[in-house]
Amino acid sequence: MKFVALGVLALVLFALSAAAGSASRQLGAPRNARLPTISGSKMVGRTLSAHRGTWAGRPRHFRFTWQRCNGGRCRAVRGAHRRTYRLGRKDAASRIRVVVSASNKAGSATAASAPTQAVRGVVMAFDLGWEPARNVPWSALTEINLFTLQTSNGPSLDTHLVRRVNVAARVRAAHAHGVKPFISIGGSDDQNWENACNDTNRAQFVQNLVGYATSRGFDGIDLDIEDDFWSSQDPPVAAMTTCIQAVSNAAHAAGLLVSADVITNWQGPWYRPSKASVDQYNLMTYGADLTRMQADVAATVRQGLPASKFVVGIDIIGGPHPPPGGCGQFSSYAAQAGLMGAFVWAAGADTGNVCAKGLAAGVRR
Repeated sequence: MKFVALGVLALVLFALSAAAGSASRQLGAPRNARLPTISGSKMVGRTLSAHRGTWAGRPRHFRFTWQRCNGGRCRAVRGAHRRTYRLGRKDAASRIRVVVSASNKAGSATAASAPTQAVRGVVMAFDLGWEPARNVPWSALTEINLFTLQTSNGPSLDTHLVRRVNVAARVRAAHAHGVKPFISIGGSDDQNWENACNDTNRAQFVQNLVGYATSRGFDGIDLDIEDDFWSSQDPPVAAMTTCIQAVSNAAHAAGLLVSADVITNWQGPWYRPSKASVDQYNLMTYGADLTRMQADVAATVRQGLPASKFVVGIDIIGGPHPPPGGCGQFSSYAAQAGLMGAFVWAAGADTGNVCAKGLAAGVRR
């Protein structure tokens, strides 16, 4: 009888196992019914949490992969597979998403969350090509902006202002320290935008600009459009908008970020029509006065640009260094006001890197 009982038990277990396998096959591989989501403050130093979404097929196992998105491309963050993710300096100005992999005995499937808004906490410095900083405060920065290429009376790029810089070495150093390097184009002396970006030259100009940035490893392109011909026209100026959108489309397709320098408090209306094409606005408030900065931010918002993309600037060339109250007050204000961050103009004039370090400290307050 003992052997009979054991035989019956074995048959029962076999039947249950077969039934379970059959049920698993009937359920099939997991299928996502509701996409994963992300919660938490999108600020450097804060922690995001992933919510795996809703799945059919009774998945037994889930795996999380965090990704950093720039332009139109998302890349996995090495080693980031927990349900939570702490935002670091490398994430500033990027958007973050999470990819969830669900699996059962029948197979596996993946689904990605929507990318977050750009991560706030940017600390940036402009590095003047004709007077480059000798001691870059890499540990304080999340971005460095090499200033500047210029347009020409045609589609080619004028590089004479950055010839004193070993561009390849600068980019390598930035990446080695987890800093995003941008290349600027424009400036107050650059008065060829309407020629470089007209209907005849635009396609080749954009190709040249994006090609320069990608071939040298830059993470972004910064547009400093101070063209008198366009500025003399009432906004919006269709040719300027078309140019910005063309650069943005090509840059994003190549995985680059796009920033634009906005002179406060009057230039916002010229940039408003292309606001969906620009990832970051560097507000060029001349001087270093917090009250004036706050007024310029409010004016630029009224002009139609989104405050969440603002990186506010401290002009230590045209103002006192360090300014009364220090530089940390500006990045602290940016964080509290929901702005993207703050920058210093310019790195070479920041003796002892006092301002850059102050901005970094202000973000952590």
